[in-house]
Amino acid sequence: MADENKPKVTGKRTVKYKQIAEDLAKQNKEALANTRLGKRKQAERIAKQEAEEAARIKQQQMFQAQKAVQPQKPANNQPVANQNGLPVSEPRTIQEINEQDKPVQTTATVQKKEPAKADPVQKQSEVKTNTAKTIEQLKKTSEEPKKAEIKPNKENANNSSDKKETPQNQPQNKPDEEKRNHKGILFAIAAAIFTIVLFIGGSALLNKNKNDIPEEPVEEVIEDNTPEPMPAELKNEWLGNKAINPDFIGSIKFDSGLIDLPFVQATDVYDRYGKPYIFYTEDGQLVEDIENYTGNDVYIWTNWKTGEYDRYDEGGSVFMDYRNNLKDQNLIIYGHHFARDWDPSGSKQFTPLDALLEEGNYEANRTLKLILNNEIREYVITNVFTIDIENDYELNILRRNMNEDYSGNADPGFFNEFIRYIDGINRYPIGEKLNEGDSILTLVTCMQHQPELRQIIIAKETEKTVYK
Repeated sequence: MADENKPKVTGKRTVKYKQIAEDLAKQNKEALANTRLGKRKQAERIAKQEAEEAARIKQQQMFQAQKAVQPQKPANNQPVANQNGLPVSEPRTIQEINEQDKPVQTTATVQKKEPAKADPVQKQSEVKTNTAKTIEQLKKTSEEPKKAEIKPNKENANNSSDKKETPQNQPQNKPDEEKRNHKGILFAIAAAIFTIVLFIGGSALLNKNKNDIPEEPVEEVIEDNTPEPMPAELKNEWLGNKAINPDFIGSIKFDSGLIDLPFVQATDVYDRYGKPYIFYTEDGQLVEDIENYTGNDVYIWTNWKTGEYDRYDEGGSVFMDYRNNLKDQNLIIYGHHFARDWDPSGSKQFTPLDALLEEGNYEANRTLKLILNNEIREYVITNVFTIDIENDYELNILRRNMNEDYSGNADPGFFNEFIRYIDGINRYPIGEKLNEGDSILTLVTCMQHQPELRQIIIAKETEKTVYK
């Protein structure tokens, strides 16, 4: 059974196995040949390197042997000197002199490099080293005798063999002038070297000092836009008045002291709590039907502190137009004016403003301020004039925004037109002028014994300070 299970080997398979065996043998033979070739090449390379190293060592030994051969000196190891005390050298042939005197041609390749920042300490060290080398060369030059000038001709060549004494035994006579020239040349060279060293050393020292100076730190300026607190006196005054009446808005103060008064503003005929305001007639009667009244009628005869009728004591209250808000272009403030026969002191409410009807009083009273909640606005007066309340065009001074009508409809260009008009009715020339984009303050009061007229003072805002 075992013999029956063995695979039968045919002739084709035998040929195939034989071919595989031959291929494997061939590959092994080639691999062995490559290995031998590689070892041989490696051995040749090593032999070549060893030969080059041996040649280099031999060349170095020959150089050292040649260098060791030095010219013989006298027994006392001192160089032979001429009559001037200068050492003399071995005699040279004309060919040696010509060969030595030939100029040596050198070729230098200059490569442009970017300038590097020199280290001042390293530069000073290099300058000292170069200076020492230069001085050493000068010493060697001074010890060598000045070579005698020999003309390369046949006569000198023939006579050189007939000389009985060599330059070592024959003293050389030099004129005094030649000695002076020799010393002068050495002195000039030394002076030039000293100048160069001084210049380079000074430059290096200067650069070092510059580098040693610490740079001043640049302080970064950071603007602090945080508002400052309002001056305590003004803040306390504002808080005190606001506690008396929530309708209190601020104070109007002339820098000259002409007027210093608080002013209020009604919300309309109903207060902020939805209750109707109390209205008084000019003679002190309570108004029952407020249908024909507006917010501007609330404080006209009412004391803003007590809420009571007050015509004879304070003369009512100073108030801002109930339609205004502090963002409007034109803030309008009203105050009573009392005739001198009624108020001889002329100090109640807006009565002192009649002083500005005279040009002589303008300069002293031209600036004023509004003191508001955490804000101060500064103004300068630009116009002083009167209007007729029956003149509808002149009443346009009561617009909240000068390029809008009372209903808020756009009216572009009106303010420029109106500026030209009020400049024409000014009581006197004023150097301060209005522009269309100015924010303005309008003060309105009555005229003495002229009920149909109103005195108008217009001031433009020059500065606004906001506090926290």
